[in-house]
Amino acid sequence: LAHEQRVAQVGLVTSGLAHDVMNGLQLISGAAQVALLSRDPLAARDALEKVTAHCQDVAEITRALLQFVKRRDAPEEAVFPIEECLVTAERLVAPLARVKRVTLSRRTSGTPQARGDARLLVQAVVNLVSNAIHACSQTSGRVEVSASRLPDGTGKIEIADTGPGIP
Repeated sequence: LAHEQRVAQVGLVTSGLAHDVMNGLQLISGAAQVALLSRDPLAARDALEKVTAHCQDVAEITRALLQFVKRRDAPEEAVFPIEECLVTAERLVAPLARVKRVTLSRRTSGTPQARGDARLLVQAVVNLVSNAIHACSQTSGRVEVSASRLPDGTGKIEIADTGPGIP
C-alpha cells in the first residue's frame, strides 16, 4: 500500500518532471547541433559544455524521482538532516510549481535533524507542498517550506501558502 501511495504521489508531479526533462533534452539537442555545425573550436567547446551541464540537470531530476519511488520493504531508520529532504522534495515539486505559476521558497535554521526514514519524510513534504501549490495556483501564489531546530534538539517543519484557506 505504501508503494502504491508513492506511485500515486509521483503522478502528481510527473507532468512537470516530464516537461523539465523534455526541456533539458531540447537544450542538449540544440547545443549538440551548434557543436556539430560550428567551425569555431571555442564555440563548439562552449556548446559541448552546455550539453554536459544540461545532461547533469536531467540526470539530477531522474535521480530525485528514482529515489522517491524506490521500493523498500521495510522503512530505513536513521538520523538525517531535514534540509536534504526538503531539497529533494523541492526538486520534485518545482516543475508543478512552475506550471501553476507558484513561487516556492525554503528556509532552514539551526540545522535540524530527524530520526526515521528520510524517504517517508520526502513523501510527506511532497504531498503537503503539492496540495499547497494547488491551493494557491489560481492566485499565482507562494508556498514557503521552513525547518528549524527546537531547543530540545528535535526538528520542526512548517509549510505555509497564500491560498484562500479552507472555507
